[in-house]
Amino acid sequence: MSKALLILFLLTHLSANASQVPRFVSQVPPEHFAGISAPADDLASARKSAVADVVRQILGTISAEYNHHSLDLIAGTLPHVKRHVKDQLRRESSGIVLDVEQNIVRSVSIKDRGHFVCFILVHYPETKIREMRRLSRGAKVCAWLLSKDDDQLQVQLREINNVSASISTAEMFVHKSYRLADIYNFCIWKVPENATEHMTIGLDPIQLKNSSHIISLPLQERGIKDVLLGASTSGKIRLKGVDQSGHPLQVTVRF
Repeated sequence: MSKALLILFLLTHLSANASQVPRFVSQVPPEHFAGISAPADDLASARKSAVADVVRQILGTISAEYNHHSLDLIAGTLPHVKRHVKDQLRRESSGIVLDVEQNIVRSVSIKDRGHFVCFILVHYPETKIREMRRLSRGAKVCAWLLSKDDDQLQVQLREINNVSASISTAEMFVHKSYRLADIYNFCIWKVPENATEHMTIGLDPIQLKNSSHIISLPLQERGIKDVLLGASTSGKIRLKGVDQSGHPLQVTVRF
């Protein structure tokens, strides 16, 4: 139910207490949001509904996607023709909204005919909305290979969305192809044509926020088997962590 329809409902059905509907509902101060609950059986449910109303409004200012669908159908035969028009506008919002209840500055409750209605006024300035918009984008971490030696790799990480991120785990997949395997299989002994090794490395948490960091990861040195079989090495590193809001992060580097 839209806010205008809900206010009309209250004024019509809660007539005994219509004068108690607070002024801030129709005259919302700048940098504030007014929340109205649906009629509820208890005060706690009414307050929760009012908070949810404010959250929906804030989400609409952070990120909103509108989908419009229209259908105009004419059916029948003359003179019995019917026209059906269906017009639908749908809005979808998603994002992060924090500290709504902590920023309630006014709260008024009405009880009428056994139902509670709660009105709240929340101070949520533009600076707070910008912060929620930033957090809703989430952290974005880029990674690329700087160098590869016989015994280690160097990888550079950078966070570009100005949201805190913590990288704590590296998974390495190393693939070896033995180009001389066919010769040994034909002449001497049976050897595989390729092999894959997997290892997980725990890292001291790397904190990133609009910043970069270089990490070194160990790489197993070429052994006598690799030399004899003409091994060529490739692979990937999967770096994992979480962002400031606890959302999982993962970035892959190939080498």
